[in-house]
Amino acid sequence: WFLLGRRRRSRSGLIELVHPWESGCDHSPRWDDLMVPALAGTTSDPFDLELWVQRKGDLLATVQRDAHGAPLANDEFAVGSVAFSAVVAHGAELLGHLAGDQLMLDAAAELAWVLGERWDPERRTFVDDGPSAQGSGRIRTAEALLPVLVVHEPSIVAAVAAELTDDGALGGRFGPAQVHRDEPTFRPRSYWRGPSWPQLDHLLVLGLAASGSAVGQVAAEQVAAASRAGAWCSGWAEYWDPDDGTAGGALPQSWTTLATLW
Repeated sequence: WFLLGRRRRSRSGLIELVHPWESGCDHSPRWDDLMVPALAGTTSDPFDLELWVQRKGDLLATVQRDAHGAPLANDEFAVGSVAFSAVVAHGAELLGHLAGDQLMLDAAAELAWVLGERWDPERRTFVDDGPSAQGSGRIRTAEALLPVLVVHEPSIVAAVAAELTDDGALGGRFGPAQVHRDEPTFRPRSYWRGPSWPQLDHLLVLGLAASGSAVGQVAAEQVAAASRAGAWCSGWAEYWDPDDGTAGGALPQSWTTLATLW
């Protein structure tokens, strides 16, 4: 309820992030415009680890909080994130059903409607709101397709399914790439710049499987099988190269085992 009712919303109604850490996708190219503004639009890939680490530290000091320390907004990182909003809407939907809370179900449905309006059929992705909406907020990433958790319009589900299973887009033998292969920012072994992530794969599988369409179900099975292969091949790594399964990050990682079991 804090995120649904008290966290600041973007103009279109998406929940704003206050820090890239909060997204879970720490170094996603979706944040490029806001992490090193001086480099935005000047290079094909403006990622500079040293500059990003410095910026993340600086952003902690600009979070606006209430009297109890709860984070309400951050003018320096006011991203209306489709990925974060989708996870919140999905969680609210699950919790609303579990608790019999109609108000929460209504709030989840309202947020899901907003997410559906953020679909760009030409880019075949959902677009973030806020200062990056015309820039890095349009970069095609796997997490940007998370609204499929709550948006089940057939044409959108079919497009998402195609993106996640096409080896020329996000598809991979060992799970979906986190960044589209045609994006200049795609790095298949770089932290949140391209590898396959099992917990992200799992959420995408959930969304595709719950869509109610045959296309979504087939894609869910394909993505799940590829991600399981990546988990096994990488030795249960935190993340891995989507094309050859080369391990990255912590090894072994408990969430990889959990996602595989699910």
